[in-house]
Amino acid sequence: MAFLNPEEVIKAIGVDTGMTVADFGSGPGFYAIPLARAVGPTGKVYALDVQKSALEVVKSKAKEAHL
Repeated sequence: MAFLNPEEVIKAIGVDTGMTVADFGSGPGFYAIPLARAVGPTGKVYALDVQKSALEVVKSKAKEAHL
């Protein structure tokens, strides 16, 4: 099911290299990290969440993945 697979959803909605995208309610980065891979080094992902701890997890995962 595509709604459970971030990579399939990202592909289906046409996210591509160099784009700027926002992940509202990003939580721990279930979509933000795959989005960062999809937009590549020339793109940008804004991860937004009301919980600072969730954003810290996203930041940590991004750093670990060299994104």
